[in-house]
Amino acid sequence: MPKADLSNFNRLFHELTGDPFEPAGLTHELSVCARVYEERFGYEAQYTVALPEGLGLALKATGDFSTLPTLMLGVRDALPWSDRVSAYAAFLPVVWDGVKKKLKLGFNYELGIGFRVNSWVLDLAYGQTEEASYYEASVGYVASERFGLSAGLALRKSKPEVFAGAACRF
Repeated sequence: MPKADLSNFNRLFHELTGDPFEPAGLTHELSVCARVYEERFGYEAQYTVALPEGLGLALKATGDFSTLPTLMLGVRDALPWSDRVSAYAAFLPVVWDGVKKKLKLGFNYELGIGFRVNSWVLDLAYGQTEEASYYEASVGYVASERFGLSAGLALRKSKPEVFAGAACRF
């Protein structure tokens, strides 16, 4: 019977729990975007700390400005297929509901694929949260390997959303 290769999970755990004064081979990424939907404004932010190969921990916050955010914690893996095509998968099972102020487990995931030509990126994604499934399409401009901008459209609960945001890697 074949065995699962968990070496990247082990390496990620050791990098995260290692000596805080020893430089770790981890990348950090923060993305923030504003969303307009149902005549309201909302936001989404995600912080990821990952190995250079792509496997990492992700913390995602979503909400609008009238309530506390919903926080989701889980794993994310980026899979570069070539210089022009990449894919990612995220599984965020730990949820803190800011409205109900309750910690729970959920089946939240997102799958995406990105196409890059020079500094321009087209991203397509499908995701599922406890509230609804959603589809997203965005166009982005990557100014450098550390900073990028994006804007796009989403369809959530059969209603359109518009979003714009930025991401930085450090």
